[in-house]
Amino acid sequence: MRPLANNLFTRLREQGLLRPGQRILIGFSGGPDSRFLYHFLFQASQRLPLVLQPVHFNHNLRPEAAWEADFCQQTAQAYGHQLWLQTGFAPGGGNLQQAARDWRRGEFSKLMAQGWDAVALGHHQDDLVETLLFRLLRGAGLFSLNPLQTWDAPWLRPLLPLSKEQILQELAALGIGFVNDASNQDLKYQRNRLRQELVPLLDQLAPPGWQSRLAALSQDAALLEDAFSQALPPVNLEGESLAFVTLTQLPPLFAKEAIHRFLRRQGCQEPLRSQIEEIFKLVLRGQGGWEVQTKGCLVQGRQGRLWGQRR
Repeated sequence: MRPLANNLFTRLREQGLLRPGQRILIGFSGGPDSRFLYHFLFQASQRLPLVLQPVHFNHNLRPEAAWEADFCQQTAQAYGHQLWLQTGFAPGGGNLQQAARDWRRGEFSKLMAQGWDAVALGHHQDDLVETLLFRLLRGAGLFSLNPLQTWDAPWLRPLLPLSKEQILQELAALGIGFVNDASNQDLKYQRNRLRQELVPLLDQLAPPGWQSRLAALSQDAALLEDAFSQALPPVNLEGESLAFVTLTQLPPLFAKEAIHRFLRRQGCQEPLRSQIEEIFKLVLRGQGGWEVQTKGCLVQGRQGRLWGQRR
């Protein structure tokens, strides 16, 4: 193991995120991030008994998809594994990238039911910063500034402390090849525009190290969220609805975060701060018969209770 990977391995062991006998599914696209992730976990399995299973999703949207699946299969065989290939994606309407993410998560959930302990993903620091920028620009709330965590059961993101540049440097030093997804350059996707247009502009305008500072802000938000969880009065957020009176008895900041967590548990995507504010004001009125549309979710107030339904 090279020094960077060794330090990463030591950190994950100390945090209890890599354990003997752990059964880990690996999201393996063949791109640089997942390629390094796979290699890192394979090396870790030589020092710690781990059960690894690479999983590749063929969305069948691009001509090169079949070739990429073959590349992943050959790579898995080189590590002594048989690749699990998932197919059958049906795009439907709406946001294609979101639909693809939902499909992958659904497939992973089915696989997890077979007795696996974690799903390892190749997210890194640049992904964290991009997601945080998106949320800030869209008007995310205070408790939404920690969009990616190293461990968020069942998702394990071992590479989160590393930058994209570090990953590429390690792959080059190891002489490891990978595939490039051409859709990552397509500017019709907002995330690609942010990555290719906004991030380079920030590199010019902001003092050096701005990405690390944003990542540190995200870590502070995670600590704040933990502290909030300890301070939050006992509130049952696990049911299919939440009583208005429960929320009105909480301090406003606590009530709004309780709404946020409840909606996330209902399968809603990240609601905006303005939407949480609107919902809270409606709850304070104590009247039902209203609806608020959030991204991918219908929120309703009826019979003195708050309801969230994923669309």
